[in-house]
Amino acid sequence: MQLSDRSLLILNMVFVIIGVLVLPSKPDVGIVTIAFFGSGAVLAASIIIRKQRSAPKAERVMITGGVPMRPSRVLIGGLGAWLAALGVILTVFGWPYGIVFRCLSIASLMFGCYLLAAVLIGWLPSTFIQFDVSGITFGYRGFSYVVAFDNISDLAVAEMNRNPFLCIRLHQPDAVAVTPPARYVDALKQIGRCEGLMGAHIAIPTQQYLMDAGLLSQAIARYITEPAARRELAVRSLADVR
Repeated sequence: MQLSDRSLLILNMVFVIIGVLVLPSKPDVGIVTIAFFGSGAVLAASIIIRKQRSAPKAERVMITGGVPMRPSRVLIGGLGAWLAALGVILTVFGWPYGIVFRCLSIASLMFGCYLLAAVLIGWLPSTFIQFDVSGITFGYRGFSYVVAFDNISDLAVAEMNRNPFLCIRLHQPDAVAVTPPARYVDALKQIGRCEGLMGAHIAIPTQQYLMDAGLLSQAIARYITEPAARRELAVRSLADVR
């Protein structure tokens, strides 16, 4: 049974208060408790705020074509900094807690440092999506594939681990244009893994892209049902703008 977002926030806040109360007598225990459950409280609060914030209403949603859209570097870097700082605190003050806790603390520290380093040297983000008249390009490290709008059979907004996703099902999952062609099998494996995990051939983690899943779904649905609207996605030159 999964706790509700509010219950999760309350539970974490209770432990934060306990950590504050024991801080004078047991500083190490208090610091570890506040850091660990305080992080959980911040996460739960951010989820509640995101869900309560109503998405802007729009009669028609347009997307800029020909521009690769990547996950937010600030979001990934911020997550890395948070995990690294949490790992340092838990490792330093929670060392007496035993080998399991030490391993988790060090893992948090190492993963946070990896995210920070990967963002700084350009390894992350390694994915992108791009909208064109021909369809949607999904880019990964070393290859990309294009899904034609007419190949999209269904759109659905879903949630996994309290994160929003736009799930896309295809009429023909193997009818994708892969670049380079030699990575065609890798593209199909990626689609198959996503289907096994999410129940859809493609799942876009919209929060990483700082997008609203509902508005993105509305835009794609329009390009599916109104082929003439796809002309908006054509790359325009300065001469066209003038």
